[in-house]
This record gives sequence, C-alpha cells and structure tokens, in this order.
Amino acid sequence: MKPSAQAEVSVSLTNTLLDTAVELGLDRLELSDACGLAPEQLCNPDNRIPFLVQERLWEEIIRHRPDTPVGLLMGMRTEPGSFNVLGYIAMNSATLEEAFCHVQQYQNLVGEGGSIVQDERAPDHCLLRYDPLHPDHTCTHQRVAAILSSWIKMGQWLVEGFSVDAICFSAQAPAYADQYESMLGYPVRFDATENALILPAGMRNQPIRQANSTLCTLLRAQADKLIIQLKDSSFSQQVVSLINQQLMGQEPDKQRIAHALNMSARTLQRKLDEEGTSYQKLLNRTRHQLALEYLERSEISYGEIAFMLGFTEPSAFYRAFKKWTGQTPGQYRHSLQSSSPDQA
Repeated sequence: MKPSAQAEVSVSLTNTLLDTAVELGLDRLELSDACGLAPEQLCNPDNRIPFLVQERLWEEIIRHRPDTPVGLLMGMRTEPGSFNVLGYIAMNSATLEEAFCHVQQYQNLVGEGGSIVQDERAPDHCLLRYDPLHPDHTCTHQRVAAILSSWIKMGQWLVEGFSVDAICFSAQAPAYADQYESMLGYPVRFDATENALILPAGMRNQPIRQANSTLCTLLRAQADKLIIQLKDSSFSQQVVSLINQQLMGQEPDKQRIAHALNMSARTLQRKLDEEGTSYQKLLNRTRHQLALEYLERSEISYGEIAFMLGFTEPSAFYRAFKKWTGQTPGQYRHSLQSSSPDQA
C-alpha cells in the first residue's frame, strides 16, 4: 500500500460519493469547495485525485449527516461501470473467483485508499478482505462500508444466486447499526478482527453472466498498460493513459483531457511541446499500437476494432490504418496469417 500522502483515488467513485451526498440533501458545489475540489477535476470520471482530498470529502459529508449510513448508501449506488475498466474486466471474467482475482490484481486503477485481499484460509468459505489506509480515522468505517456493500452489489449483478454468509466490520456498531442487515440483506458482525465479506465456498465457481473471454483478455491488456502508466511520471504518459481510458466508442476530446489534468488545452499542448510531441501524435500512436495488437486476434471484427479505437465509422479506421502502415487492415491481417507457422 502506498503512503497516504501519495495515494490517489478515481474521480468516478468520488462522483458516486458526491451523488450520494446530494441525495441526502447536501450541496455538491459547497462540499467540493470545502475540500478544495475544482469542478474541472470532477468532469472526467477517468481522472484521479489525492486520497487525502477524498478523505476530507468523507469528513465533510459525515459532519453534516453524522447519523446516516452514508457508506452503505454509496455502495448500493455503485454498478460495474463505476469501477471503470476494472468493472468491465469483472463483468467478462469466467467465474466469480476469477473476477475477484482480477479486482485484487487491478485494484489500484480504482483507488489506493486500501488493499483488497482474497483469503482462502478455510475450505468451507471464501473470504474477501479490505485493509484500509488510516484504519483509526473517524470516517474510515464509512469508507469500508461503501467498499464492502459495493462488492455485494457487484456480486449480485455478476452471478445468479449470489449470497454472503457474513459481512464483518472491525469498527464498533454505530448508532444506526440496525439498518445494516435490512439494507444489505445478510448477517452483519461488528467488532470483528477484520473488514471482510465471508462467502460460501461454492460461490467461487459461479459463472459470470454473459462473460466474454476475448473481451476480458483485451481489457486486461489495457489494464496492464494503465498500471504501468500509473508508475510513469512523464506528462506525455499521463496523457496517453487518459487517451487509453477514453478511446472506447469515441475519439478522446483534447479539451476534456486538459480539464482532467486541471489545465487549459493550450497549456496541455505547451507541456507536450516541451517533451517533443503533440496531442495528435500521441492519439495516433496509441491508436496505431492498439490496432496492430487487435488485428493479431482474428476473432475481433474490423468494426469492433474501429469502435475500440474510438472511430465512429469503420471507414475512418481503414483510412487511418492505411496512412499509418501503407496497408488496409485486411491486408495487414492477411500478411500475419500468411506468415504464421500454421500457414507454412
């Protein structure tokens, strides 16, 4: 786990927290201002903000609504898309156990406010544990409640007959503890040794509804790159990371990416100039590299590749690819097939 001063969390989940606060009658702008959050930081769900800023947001909300299960309410609002690419990986995993393994592997893409561990100490159950940063902070229990309840919501969405044996919280029972079981629908334990979901062992092998193994592989490859990019401090790489996250079905907007980085489009371009590149060069390079990778997989259609690269029409993809390589996508794929050992 990173030190709290270096940890970051996704804007997507921060917006879900703010939506929950608004539902409780609080003012979104006032809360953001109190925590030093600028509106432009929140306009892009793929952006990231410091963990300590989000923690201050939790503090503000709890200060206004001290006797409300804010964490549970937030968790019940989440859906797979709230977790960005990680949510889509879980949706396309083969089984619930595989989905949880992927959540553990790629958890930092969503946030670094704690660590997720899948523990299989007992053969008769599966334990999914959450170890938060600042375990003794006054708002940490609410954060933990949001995480565990969102996992339950995710599990119910992913598999038929999802069930939980117990939900464990290390915190003491709050004044509104009676609302937990009625809201979650499962037994709840407070003063536990850890924060965790305890699932029946049989849940591990439950198949995910409408899982797509090909799409899961592609999304995991994208997530692997994003994890690497999180560790890269260059400005160009930050822009490439945002381009990767926004490509699906649309061309990433330069202005929107600039907002995500809390700057104007002119400043974005100036900083890229200093690194000897430009926004268009980074966009073209990213698309080109991904196109080559996707074309190696014969089961992906040209239309699907065009969509995943953010082209509105396959014909636009064909023209761009011809410009990059001097070949059409079909010619390039045929050349790969002709040179493979199976074709020899």
